[in-house]
Amino acid sequence: MLNPTLLDLNAILTGLRGMLEWLVGKNIALATKLDPALAWVNADAGQIEQVIVTIVGHSRDAMGYRGTMTIETSNVKIDKTVTHKHGVLNPARYVLLTVSDTGGMDAATQAHLFEPFSTRKGRVKGTGMGLATAYGIVKQSGGTIMVSSELGKGTIYKIYLPSR
Repeated sequence: MLNPTLLDLNAILTGLRGMLEWLVGKNIALATKLDPALAWVNADAGQIEQVIVTIVGHSRDAMGYRGTMTIETSNVKIDKTVTHKHGVLNPARYVLLTVSDTGGMDAATQAHLFEPFSTRKGRVKGTGMGLATAYGIVKQSGGTIMVSSELGKGTIYKIYLPSR
């Protein structure tokens, strides 16, 4: 059940910093670039935290537990409707959360990235529901996720949430 409230995404990321550092481990450099003038979003705080932790964990796994991960926030304005593989962005102002890493995924993994039960971890370590759940949370919050990736070069997750 959603409990949306007005949120400062920067405050959520700052509050999660210790957990995220622990999650990525000592061999991954974690950098943040937070826009000090970031607009607020109307979303469920716990679910947005779940999205962040899920994407950071997925990036960590794809990186082989070494490399660099960057989390950024910014305000963006979409002037024309943008259609992409995972949805549509209508003209509006958005808060953009970007998670980039130095890992990367092959095309086969990308093709099924947000499908339920799609996992690279096998049945013992993963359910394949993490990214599917994150995608659903972002969509229920009025946003979308765009992903670009190249194996060995890196992945960029762009999470767009309508700003308030």
